[in-house]
Amino acid sequence: MSGYQLYYFPIRGRAEMARWAFAVAKIDFEDVRLSVEEWAKEKASGRSPLGQMPFLITPEGKILGQSGAIMKYICKKSGLSPSDSFDEAVADMIHDGATDLRDLWLRTHFEKDEAVKETKLKEFLETTLPARLEKYEALLKSKDEGKGFFLGAKLSYADIS
Repeated sequence: MSGYQLYYFPIRGRAEMARWAFAVAKIDFEDVRLSVEEWAKEKASGRSPLGQMPFLITPEGKILGQSGAIMKYICKKSGLSPSDSFDEAVADMIHDGATDLRDLWLRTHFEKDEAVKETKLKEFLETTLPARLEKYEALLKSKDEGKGFFLGAKLSYADIS
């Protein structure tokens, strides 16, 4: 195998953070985008560690699943992870919070009951999202008055999340 292979569906979705991390780190990778039918065959092969996508195959043939773990692995390999343990915990907090927000958006977006969807969307856009963005803005401003990144002057996976 000659490089990294990132497996996901032909959409941005949960693999997008890994793609961004590869781009920022200037690491070449093969973006393997599987159709639903191709994924069914791949899943049946048992190669994906948790039976889900995205998953990553490293140049050494090691296989890693879960979008956050993949993104953090790429960032650690390329110097985009905090070296201080508290800063790493803060980066994890920001990443996990962004993941929670994304998951809430997806549950709202895919709600089947249109009346419930409309109510949830209104709440998300008018209450949840502005409140969360206010918190992220405060975190960003707490380092270098917001002139850099979440952890100061250096880009990290908190910013990619």
